[in-house]
Amino acid sequence: MVASNRRQSSSDSIPSNQKSHSSNHHTSNSDGMQTHTDRLINKFIKRQMEKSSPETQHLVRKQSILKFVERKSRAERPKPTKLRTILRKIRKFNTIIAFVVLVAYIIGGALLFWQIESRSDMNINEFKRNIRQKSIHIYNSMKGSKCGKLKKADNELNNNCIKEIFDLLYASNPPKHIEEFLDGLAYVITCITTIGYGELVCHTIAGKLVTVAYGIIGIALTLYVLRNNGKITLKICNLTLKIFAICVRKCGKKSAKYKMTVLKAFILLVTFWGFGALAIAVYEEFVFYDALYFSFSTFSTIGFGDFVPSGHISGTIICVLHFIDLSLISMVLVLVHHSMENRFMRVLELFDERHATDTLETNMISPGASQRKLAATTTAKE
Repeated sequence: MVASNRRQSSSDSIPSNQKSHSSNHHTSNSDGMQTHTDRLINKFIKRQMEKSSPETQHLVRKQSILKFVERKSRAERPKPTKLRTILRKIRKFNTIIAFVVLVAYIIGGALLFWQIESRSDMNINEFKRNIRQKSIHIYNSMKGSKCGKLKKADNELNNNCIKEIFDLLYASNPPKHIEEFLDGLAYVITCITTIGYGELVCHTIAGKLVTVAYGIIGIALTLYVLRNNGKITLKICNLTLKIFAICVRKCGKKSAKYKMTVLKAFILLVTFWGFGALAIAVYEEFVFYDALYFSFSTFSTIGFGDFVPSGHISGTIICVLHFIDLSLISMVLVLVHHSMENRFMRVLELFDERHATDTLETNMISPGASQRKLAATTTAKE
């Protein structure tokens, strides 16, 4: 009892200025921690703003705070298991893995359709046999008429004329079936990219049914790869523009900043179409406006089919150009999506600011009005 009284008396004997000094010291420490956190958040936001385009900076400002808080919460979480760590490392390479899977899917599909449709040659031979039998039947039915009383030389001349006409028609309209692996590869690419020239088609029932299933999976896989390629293309373009901005700054302009925007991406896409049309006009010996028409119909995945690649080499070149074109289109769509999302967030912020202003005005006019309004809303909900 005596000891407790002594402790109480000693605590009471502490000067009040020392107590206030300790409380001020604790408050200054908390203020310092808060200032340090604010400084870290501002640094993080600035770093994220430098990586983004001008059109998306308004959106990034809000998202950066959420990312910073998420990183802080991740640091407080327990360590993940080995399986989750391996899966997280694999996700970093999901773009490369998806691209490899797409290439393997294309090669496997080309082999599959080649094996299925190569048997359709038997149907073509059967068709030729039927034509030959019908021709013999027509010739035999003409023996009793005046047309049958032709000389041997006349018959040979007629046969030669018919053969020449047949060869010309066959050369101008070759059979549209898959004869080799490269034909299967061209068919698969036009299928999953939704171009669909119509130059190569399946004649067998199995080939047609497999095309439906193969196209559904292939188109979905292609869209997934192109979405990631659009983001990668955007990063490459931003990096190129950043290097260009550094070179411009060295030349004298201090405030030179270049970021990829929707307008710049669209100009780049149209320029690529123009150079692609020029290359096609030189290689395929097209007139330039025909090459431009073919370039647009191919790169926009319309594929009318009135102009098609003349050979496998030109088809391979156009396939590479088309893949680059699809990446550029995907980049344009990514930028448009970011721009629309940014504008939507601005509209939401305007609504929030308007609501905050109205609430402040209501509180200034009548301090209890907002509380009464809240109570009335709660009662109505109940």
